[in-house]
Parts: sequence; C-alpha cells; structure tokens
Amino acid sequence: MMKSILKIAGCLFGLVLFVVLAVSASSLAGELTRCPYPVSYRIGSLDPRFHLSKETLLKIAQQAEERWEESAKRDLFRYDPKASLAINLIYDSRQATLDAINKAVSEFNHSALELDTWQQKLNLLLTDYQNDLERYNQEVNYYNRQGGAPQDVYERLLKERDELETRRKTLNQNIALFNLQINQHNTNLELLKSQIDQSKNKIITQGFYNGATQTIDVYTFGNEKELRLVLMHEMGHALGLPHAQNPNSIMYPILQEQNLNDPKPSAEDLSLLKSSCGLERYKSRLIEWLHSVLAPFLVNHKGGL
Repeated sequence: MMKSILKIAGCLFGLVLFVVLAVSASSLAGELTRCPYPVSYRIGSLDPRFHLSKETLLKIAQQAEERWEESAKRDLFRYDPKASLAINLIYDSRQATLDAINKAVSEFNHSALELDTWQQKLNLLLTDYQNDLERYNQEVNYYNRQGGAPQDVYERLLKERDELETRRKTLNQNIALFNLQINQHNTNLELLKSQIDQSKNKIITQGFYNGATQTIDVYTFGNEKELRLVLMHEMGHALGLPHAQNPNSIMYPILQEQNLNDPKPSAEDLSLLKSSCGLERYKSRLIEWLHSVLAPFLVNHKGGL
C-alpha cells in the first residue's frame, strides 16, 4: 500500500513539475522573443520642412541597417511597408534653430568668399598701381637729370600723374570700404559664435525610440550622414540594446565622437547585442529559469528525507 502511495505521489510530482515547466517555459520564451530577428520597419511621416523624400529616408535607413548587419553578421532588420515600427521625421523648434544657424553659417561663408575675392582684386589693383607709379617716377627722374622733358613728353607725364592720383584715391576708397566690410564680417562672426553658444543645448542631434508606440522619431540632424548615425542608434534601441559607455560606440547616449563618415558598431555595441538578444542572454536566463522552477521541489524533497 505504501509503495502504491509513493508511486502515486511520484506521478503527481512529475505531473506538477511538467505543468510548471511548461508554463514557465512559455513565459521564458515570451521574454526571450522581445528582441526577435529581424526587426521590421517602415517609413512613417516626414515633415516637408526637412526637404527629404521618403525614398531618400529609406535609402539612409537601409544604410544604417547594412552597417549593423555587416558587423553582426546576421539579418537584424527588414524593410516592410506594413511593419508596425515606423521611422518618422518630426520638425519642431530644435530643427528650426539648427536650420537658422546653418543658414547664418552659409551666409557667413558666402560673405567670406566674396571678401576673399574682393581682396584678391584689390591686391592686383594695388600691384598694378605701384608698378605704374614706379615706372612713372623713374621716367620723371630720368628727364629731371636731363634738365627737363620735351613739351609733348612733359604734357604726357602730367596727364599720367593726374591719372595715377585718381587711381590712388579710388584705390584708397576701396581699401577703406573693404576694411569696413572686414570689421562687419568679424562682428558677424562673433554674433554667430554667440548664437551657436546660446543654442548649443537646442541643436543636439536627437532621436527617440518608443517601444510602446513602435516609433523611431527623429527631431534634429545636420545632414544625411548625421541622420544615418541617429538611425543606427535608435535602431539599436529597437533591438533592445541599452546605452553604451564608450563615446565611440553607436549606442553611446551622445552622438559626438563616433565616426560620422564611416560609422560601425564597436566591440561594445556588438557585446550589447550579444547579451541583449543573443546566446549568452539565453544561457543566463535559462539557468536562472531552471533554478527558480526546480528549487522549490528540491527543497521539498530534501525536507521529506
């Protein structure tokens, strides 16, 4: 009779353990699929003030995708027009501030080019004037040593003297005007520096991944290369990656020291990818799961002895 009871108890224990394992395994499977591969994405809304087409944004997103996948050596993302995850470009005061500064910088650079061209012309005019003045003085000195110049030469030299004087006055006026423009240019430079300094906290490249709404919203970027870097960062969050510690990593919270021209996931980025969604995370969670499931039964069994 006792053996039958033990057999029944053993069967019940096995049944309970099987049910617990099945339920817990389902829970673990759900947790481990929070960062499934590949992550599908689509192009969402684009504010026209960014002057970027959906086709261009898709091309840049695919570049970001390729750089992750080339380094990870696995398929991580997939473009799907019907995907839940949407990439949006949202225009607000931050991008407006950046656009205003970019316009001011462009105008300043254009002004600098114009001043440079003007200076080159003034240098040529000054050189020509100095050469003509030297030639004129040499000729006057020559005829002075001869006791005077013939009447026709004398009249020509008088005319040349008046022309040189007119050129000198015009040249001095242009140089004075040029110097005024240089002073204004330098003033504009200081104003531009001040504007940038006052707005530096508003023009930081910013994007945001929202897992609840399944959106990647980009608010500011200076150019397409910078946009690619922003998308690489936010797409990393879409994979479940946290922020990194290395300033050169794609997942570092501030986009500043990364290689803008050739961005690639760092060793730290790939380690985060491995631990967040890879085999190492699976192993550690599996061990934790088995321990949590079996521990109560092991304790009870020990107590029965």
